[in-house]
Amino acid sequence: MTQERLEQLKETARKTGPWAEYLLSETEYWAPKDLDNLTEELLQQTEQLNRDWLAENRSQYPPSGAEEEARASLTWQVKESPNCLTEDQAFEAEMMRLDGEPLEKILKSLGRKRK
Repeated sequence: MTQERLEQLKETARKTGPWAEYLLSETEYWAPKDLDNLTEELLQQTEQLNRDWLAENRSQYPPSGAEEEARASLTWQVKESPNCLTEDQAFEAEMMRLDGEPLEKILKSLGRKRK
């Protein structure tokens, strides 16, 4: 995935909704090598599934509890990937992002490290 494609995907996720944005941000943080697997269709599907789940289950949770459960579930799904980074690797990659490094350079740097 290139930085340009990531920016396009971020725009798509922004237009799709908060659950698509959350899935994208969690994937970028925890499993950036899996970004190539995210498609517009998957983002739309994630958005709809989470909206449906919330509509059905929100009343069974305290205020904002259902949203927290949905976020935790998405994070868990991302972290189940064999490409999931360790906490140290994810932090290091985030620092590179904050320094303005393009995704390609971050992925290359991560490829040289072992878990």
